[in-house]
Amino acid sequence: MDSGLGGIVRARRGRPPKVRPETVSPPVEKREPVPVRRFLADDIDAWFAMRLDDRWPGYSLQTWRGKFKGFAESNEFLCIANGSAVALMYTGRHIMTGRPIVYESLMWSRDAKQNTLGDWVVDDRSPEKYPILELYDYARTWAKQMGAARMIVGACSDLVPSALREFLGGQYMVDLT
Repeated sequence: MDSGLGGIVRARRGRPPKVRPETVSPPVEKREPVPVRRFLADDIDAWFAMRLDDRWPGYSLQTWRGKFKGFAESNEFLCIANGSAVALMYTGRHIMTGRPIVYESLMWSRDAKQNTLGDWVVDDRSPEKYPILELYDYARTWAKQMGAARMIVGACSDLVPSALREFLGGQYMVDLT
């Protein structure tokens, strides 16, 4: 049915001609999100135990398991993980208004690398930042459901501040209203 007009097909009465694409564009690579799940005390593995000991030395693995068991059972804490990142958030109250405020306790990635200062970071140009961003997104939803006016983040995160600012709109405090 090609009329030899370079991809234009003869139009039927009253309709504009259809244009056939000469080349098909390659499909866009789409990442499947890793499901977010509750992080339990039994989920503490070698990389996470090493990071806990690096940040807060002097506690045994059993102590950490006991703490995370308490975090998982409390509604005041959000302890979640996906394939390669772990987050721990907790709620506090504003002393004047009494409204909840959500604080980040840790947001760590299995893929983080130690930089020259000894800090663990996930570069904002690397694809390893996406699991952490998924956890931040989940934490934002949880904070809104808790009725929180603010979320204080960036205190103990592997995400570099520039990526945190880009995704959340601020490095340390995110207004949820």
